[in-house]
Amino acid sequence: MAVARAPSTPDRAAMAAAHTALADPDTTVDLRTWRNRLTADAEDAQIRLGPDSRWHPYRREGHGVPATSDATATFLAARTAGVAGSGEAYGAAGSYA
Repeated sequence: MAVARAPSTPDRAAMAAAHTALADPDTTVDLRTWRNRLTADAEDAQIRLGPDSRWHPYRREGHGVPATSDATATFLAARTAGVAGSGEAYGAAGSYA
């Protein structure tokens, strides 16, 4: 629940590494970074880096799946499984820059 409700300021290197891993030159996925969150608005998918150093997948609507330490696998789960961690839509946690 802490991941869903409280944005945090994670290690910049961890966020940069995840953003780089998810940046695919063959796709047009536009990722937006805000604090511990990487969001693909066009796909309604978001992953959040938790204090446990695991990535938690979210969607605007859907069902939860487990968090993992692999940002790419978690993002793929968020894109394909229709997840919303802890039963909340990621938009419900607040507005994002």
